Amino acid sequence: MGRILIREVPVSNPRRVRRSEIERRHLTARVLLVDASEDSLDMYAEWCRHVGLTVLTATEPALALTLARQHQPHVVVADVRVCRGFDGLELLEQLRCDPVTSEIPRVVLTGFLCAAARELAELSGCQAFLAKPCAPERLVEEIADVLRRSRTAVRFTGAGTSHSHERRRHA
Repeated sequence: MGRILIREVPVSNPRRVRRSEIERRHLTARVLLVDASEDSLDMYAEWCRHVGLTVLTATEPALALTLARQHQPHVVVADVRVCRGFDGLELLEQLRCDPVTSEIPRVVLTGFLCAAARELAELSGCQAFLAKPCAPERLVEEIADVLRRSRTAVRFTGAGTSHSHERRRHA
């Protein structure tokens, strides 16, 4: 007959719980999503949260720039055409030129597909250029790849992405 082992689990100190929650948040990858379409933002943000990312969203580049400076996301994903006068490419360029945000990896996710937009994104140092419509799983795969290549050590494995990588490899 097998032995049953019973362990007493001490009640956690509330201060310790709070501190470990804060530590956990700092280790979890943060992504800033920037898009004029609230529907797109909601869809991508929901999927990113589903796989364990902490998500910030902005519908305007000026707000996105402020959020990036304040919260230091690990990745910024922006549409090219966010608003008139200050578009997504200008946002990405400002992020690149600002010493506070220059090391944050940048990804373009857009339905505005033209060679000039892609070239400007590359000149701004963007790590990826994704075309809409883009499945949320594909975006998360790209975010996971960008995080792996970046110098930051954050906790995000891209839950659910390894199977997709296998499919692509064998296709």
